[in-house]
Amino acid sequence: MHIGDRAVALAYRLAAAATVAVALGRLMLHPTGIVRWEQLNYFTFLSALWGLLLLAASALQTAYRLGRSGRRGSSALPAGIVGAVTLSCTITMLVYHLVLFPHRAALGLRRLTAPDLMIHYVTPLVVIGNWLLLVPKGRYRALDPLLWLLLPLAYLGYSMLRAALGGSFPGGERYPYYFIDVDIIGWRIWWRNVALCLLAFGALGYLYYGLDAGLAWLGRRIGACRQGPGRAE
Repeated sequence: MHIGDRAVALAYRLAAAATVAVALGRLMLHPTGIVRWEQLNYFTFLSALWGLLLLAASALQTAYRLGRSGRRGSSALPAGIVGAVTLSCTITMLVYHLVLFPHRAALGLRRLTAPDLMIHYVTPLVVIGNWLLLVPKGRYRALDPLLWLLLPLAYLGYSMLRAALGGSFPGGERYPYYFIDVDIIGWRIWWRNVALCLLAFGALGYLYYGLDAGLAWLGRRIGACRQGPGRAE
């Protein structure tokens, strides 16, 4: 169940990619013109970059197939890539909304700004919209949600290794997020937090898997009904 019009898909993906590029640019490009590459040490910015690459590659593929085969039909990257990036962007949005922003607000550290809104909410939503509106459903396998967890797990490993090698963030912290900051919470709570995150992220992945299967079933039902009641199952 998706929009099978490549012209519409191309327009959406180009607009979405431009939106994510602006969001990244607002926070990574210093007024002096220097690119703040250190921002990519945060999962927020990495997931946004993955989302930008996904949307840009999808737009290129859509433009190619639009020129070769016309408007009717779909264009989508491999299901595993779409699922992994969509899950990572969703994790960014939910962790910020449910964990990071309330924590920072309680400490009086910062308010929600327009760049925050774009990178933490708008970017994940346009990536989710790409999957929801434009990607054919029913392509996920039962183990795919577990494979999607490799991206956040790889980031966790990178963050811990970076801290062990002496890396730091603005303010002197060795870790990007307080809930994995061993210097503050200790190893026991660190293991608890990591386990809870993996369970929550895995459940979120299987929610996407279930929605994908449900939308695929609904699409088949609608298609069967359009063919006539005698063909419906």
